Amino acid sequence: MNGEIIKNNGQWLIKYTYLTDDKETISNDLPIHPYYKKYNWTVGDLVKFQYAKECDKHYPHLCTCLNSKLYALPVEEPKSKFELWLFIITLIAFILMLSQAFGQGVTIMSNSGSKADVAYLKQCNVQNLRIMLKPLDRAKKFKISPDSAFKVELNWALRLVDECNVQGIKPVIAFNDLSFDTITDEMPMYWTDNYLNKTYTYIEQIGAKFANKVYIYEVLSEPAIKLADTVISPPRLEEFYIKSLAIIRKRDNKGLFMLTPGPYGLPTTYGKFLPFNIMDSSLIYNFHMYLPFNYTHQGLRGRPKGIEYPLPNFNADTILKRFKAVKKWSDNYGYKIYLGEFNAVRWSKNSSAYVQDVINAANLYGFEWCYFAYKPNFYAWNPFFDIANPTKNPSKYYLKNYGIDTQHWLMLIYYLQNGSNN
Repeated sequence: MNGEIIKNNGQWLIKYTYLTDDKETISNDLPIHPYYKKYNWTVGDLVKFQYAKECDKHYPHLCTCLNSKLYALPVEEPKSKFELWLFIITLIAFILMLSQAFGQGVTIMSNSGSKADVAYLKQCNVQNLRIMLKPLDRAKKFKISPDSAFKVELNWALRLVDECNVQGIKPVIAFNDLSFDTITDEMPMYWTDNYLNKTYTYIEQIGAKFANKVYIYEVLSEPAIKLADTVISPPRLEEFYIKSLAIIRKRDNKGLFMLTPGPYGLPTTYGKFLPFNIMDSSLIYNFHMYLPFNYTHQGLRGRPKGIEYPLPNFNADTILKRFKAVKKWSDNYGYKIYLGEFNAVRWSKNSSAYVQDVINAANLYGFEWCYFAYKPNFYAWNPFFDIANPTKNPSKYYLKNYGIDTQHWLMLIYYLQNGSNN
């Protein structure tokens, strides 16, 4: 439909006319959805638009909120007259934006990640690609030793790192698979010299393979030790990071080194956390956003399904509050922040709205972010899967692979290509 931009009591609207079946001409106006507030509207502009019932909080076409109303959704930007002063200001703002740009990215794994995927993700405007090493998964799948699997993972990752550098994507090497047989990094036994020294040999290989080729080195991004009735941060975590950083710096003085407070690197861990006593000019701090777990991890490890977002005590404002605390910590201590993972299992009702609210908060506070994950090894996190039976009770939802055309993935592409929605 075509309409004319008008303004009434400070609100932008589209005025339009249409012909009824009785050949009667009717005039009406609709408010423009807040999502389009970034456009420079001028009274009298003509614009093409669609209309739909939406709420005023979420990305159009994805919202399932009950408090929706009819909005106009423009399908093109208004065309304005060229003005030299406006062009110069816009050009300066664009240059400043590029100089201060924060990356938007996704995680990729060896079960499906290839050079062709890197090229595709470049088309989606992925700016940082978190390449996750999963040697234990490979060892189990192909029945080979962990050491052999680790070397194969390194060679796979190197192919992707090289392709990232060709495509202009910043590669992040993520090594979090710190387990040996039945001993995992969540057990006190792992944090003894025997297992730590074995881990350092792996980090030596990472430094040798990727020196001066990667944007960030990530080692152990969810540090925690599970005890009988609680979870704690590993007491030797700072020592572990110091030694790991020293190994990397033998070969690479440019790449950022990631640090994560325990337990689990949640945004709530930053409240009273003091920075690690590590002296280096290229450090970046990390956190993961999976709060609240009863929503994002519902249906996993015995958790009940059917929980909907927003929750009575957790919504977009809660996310902003959590991120604001991290931003305050960042400003106080002067460290860059990387949001290394976030998502909700795909059978969670309104999971796209949750992801959108997380991205909006990250963009608002200038955090680099990385969605988990692009074609991961577990379908529950895969953006190409969507709810196959949306009319059923949410506790009965199950998933189906719809490929790259899911609304969830299209929403992510929008944010990758357009950045902040604020």
